[in-house]
Amino acid sequence: MSGRVFQYFSLTIFSVLLLICSAAAQDLRKVQVSWKEGAKTKKRGIYCSGITPGSAKEINGALNFTSFTSAIKSIKSKKGSKGKLALLKRLNSLGKRQCRKDSAPGTPSPTPAPTLGNFDAFGNVTAQGKAAFGIPSIYSGNVSQGKALYQSICIGCHVERVNWSFPALRSAIAQSPMFYDESRISNSDLANITAYLNRFRIS
Repeated sequence: MSGRVFQYFSLTIFSVLLLICSAAAQDLRKVQVSWKEGAKTKKRGIYCSGITPGSAKEINGALNFTSFTSAIKSIKSKKGSKGKLALLKRLNSLGKRQCRKDSAPGTPSPTPAPTLGNFDAFGNVTAQGKAAFGIPSIYSGNVSQGKALYQSICIGCHVERVNWSFPALRSAIAQSPMFYDESRISNSDLANITAYLNRFRIS
C-alpha cells in the first residue's frame, strides 16, 4: 500500500513540475548581450525567464530553461572548466541587466527588430534570418505556417531536427527514402519549414 501511495505522490509531483516548466517556457524571451574583449566586440544570444538570465535547449519540441546561476553552481560543484565558468559569470552579470531592462514596468514587451533578429513579432523571417538560414530572398518564411507543414508532412517519419538551413534541407529531402523534389515540396513551403526548424535560433 505504501508503495502505491509513493507512486501516486511521485506522479503528482512530476506533473506539477511539468506544468511549472511549461509555464516558464512560455515566458522565455530571447535577448542579446555584448561585451568588449580587446579590440573585438563579442555577442551572445541568451534567454530571459522573467528577470532571470540563462540558456535554453529544445527537448521534445519545448524549450528547457537553465539559469546561469544554476549552471555556475553545477560547474563549481564538479570543478569544471575555469574558462567556461568565467564566461557564464559574465553572461549572468550582463544578462541580469538586460533581462531587467526588457521587463521594466511601463515598457512594451520586446519584439525583434528586422535588422537585429531572425524573426519579426509575427514569426516571419527577417532579411537577417534569411541570410542566416540560407533562404533565398524571393521567398517568405513563417514559423506558424512551417509548423503546420512540418506536422502534416514530416512528423510521422522522424523526430524534429532543428537548425537546418534551406539548402541542407533541400538536399536532404531529395534523397532516399523521401525523394521530395520541388514538385512535391515547393521552395515556398520549404522556406516556411526552414523557419519553423530554426525558430529558436538567435544568430
